[in-house]
Formats: sequence, C-alpha cells, structure tokens
Amino acid sequence: MSRFSQYASSAAKLLTEHKHTISVAESSTGGLIAASLLSVPGASRYFMGGTVIYTIKSRREFLDLDMERVKQLNPLTEEMALEFARAARAKLDTTWGIAELGVAGPGGTPYSDATGISVIALSGPVNASVTVKNQSNDREKNMKDFSDAALLLLVETLTNN
Repeated sequence: MSRFSQYASSAAKLLTEHKHTISVAESSTGGLIAASLLSVPGASRYFMGGTVIYTIKSRREFLDLDMERVKQLNPLTEEMALEFARAARAKLDTTWGIAELGVAGPGGTPYSDATGISVIALSGPVNASVTVKNQSNDREKNMKDFSDAALLLLVETLTNN
C-alpha cells in the first residue's frame, strides 16, 4: 500500500466523477492531505491548491479569514475548522474546501494540553466535520491518522451527497 492515505483514490475518483474541485488548509498534518490527493494520477482535474497553516502568521497570510468571527470561536473546535475550510474554498474558488487543525504531539500547544486531537471540516455544497481523539503522543502516527480521517470525511460526504 502507498505511504499516502488509502482513501485518496476514492476521493479522487468521486471528485472527478462529480467534476468538483478542492482546496486544502492543513495544520498538524503538515501537507499529507494535499500530498495524498496529489498522489493520484490526474490530480490536476480536481486539486486546485493547498497550504500548510501551521502558524498564526501563515493563517493570516494565506487565508482571508473573518478575524472577528474567528475571535468568537474556541480553538480546536469543529466550528473553527469550518471557518478555515470556508476560507480555503473561497481563496481558490473551489467546490470544496477542507481544513485540519490539531495537536500531533509529542507536546501540547497554547490551545490545548492534549495531544492526539484533530478537528477537521469540509465546506462545500454541504458542510461536514469530525473530531479525532486518540490521545497518542506519536507525532507521525497522528499525522497519518488525521490525514486519513480528513480524506475519509471527504469520501463519505461525496458518497452521500
């Protein structure tokens, strides 16, 4: 099996069949969501771009976030991830925007002492979100698990809509 997500091929097939496009904004996955989508031949039909928004500075520079709205939300919530997904979608004018925010470990962040947590949201014709909590300190495993969860959310949403 590829080192990229097992869900990438299914997501690519569904995006292509629906003639949909996607943009990505990811934090603790460090580009694995985008890399997984790009690992499928023909990705230029659906993948419009993405960014790793690992720092506050990168979030401000690469996404046009509604900062007043963001200030009203709690960090590491599905609602916050949805704002990032909306911003990613709007930035590249895609059918879908997907965003991931999390703590891969091994230590916590200013937003959370917990590790092994990710919030993922999908913005598009319908919105969807999921929270992943595995309490693991294994950074590499968490990055892979969070990426898989994001692509699974995409596949399930595209399949059901």
